[in-house]
Amino acid sequence: PIAAASVSDEKVTASSTGMHDLLRLYTYNVTSATVAVMVRFDTIFTEIVDTVIDELISSEKTVVTSTKSDQTTINTGMMFVKTSTTEFERLTYEYITDDFDPNAGGWGGSSGIMESGTEGFLTYFYSQNQELITMKSPMPGVLSYETTEECGMPWTCSYEEDWVLDTVNVCTELHSSWFTYRKQFESHWSKHDLIDTETNSDYHTEAFLGYCSNNTAGGYPAASDYQAWSEPTSQTTPIPTVAAITAAPTSTPTIAATAVRSATPTIAATVALTPIPTVAVTVAPTPIPTVAATVATTPIPTVA
Repeated sequence: PIAAASVSDEKVTASSTGMHDLLRLYTYNVTSATVAVMVRFDTIFTEIVDTVIDELISSEKTVVTSTKSDQTTINTGMMFVKTSTTEFERLTYEYITDDFDPNAGGWGGSSGIMESGTEGFLTYFYSQNQELITMKSPMPGVLSYETTEECGMPWTCSYEEDWVLDTVNVCTELHSSWFTYRKQFESHWSKHDLIDTETNSDYHTEAFLGYCSNNTAGGYPAASDYQAWSEPTSQTTPIPTVAAITAAPTSTPTIAATAVRSATPTIAATVALTPIPTVAVTVAPTPIPTVAATVATTPIPTVA
């Protein structure tokens, strides 16, 4: 959404990742929906989040999000936004024109928010106004590796034997949910020579479900090492996207479809509420002349 020539910070322009990060701003421009959702690949839905969307629609706020583990930075891994082309253009304009000091002051020249990407910018932007609904982290019904950094990523098979009980419980739920979805995906696509998770490993099976063999990246069997059959097991099931896999527990479709919350009544439904009087009712108090009597033999259709 922003040309590289418009950005002076080398942290953003020096790599394609930096500029690609700004693609998240397009979420605001999905105007075919009332609300759109930013979701990272390492975010997992554990329950229906309709109540969060309803809360945003009924409020005057623009965004619902949670914070990362520092309790300050906005977590774009799970962010609900009211779509608006005007807001999209406002954000891109502000990104280009607002001061940013990469050496000391950060955004605004003095905010201290040093992250130059989307998360840093939005954290700064919404700190200047009251358009944000901030929910506790993690957000109810959502598990995110980004907000539980101590757990590591699933493909690193991270598990520390000295974790406190609370961390064990959080990371076990997170890992087991992620590997459950991987197993569902592989079973659906009938991959060749699937891992026998019953016998492959006994390394913290309550968390890794038999996939990981040890606490290293080498202990993780990459899903890409296994080939799928040419067709899924169910011919009637659409090919799932990565986002759909993440959102499997709630059968959440694409981002735009997820965000559509307000059903628009049809015109017929609106008209039906008010009976439309016939012509006869209007002219009944007036004696009908001879010419009108001829007309009366032919039923006059109502507007409906």
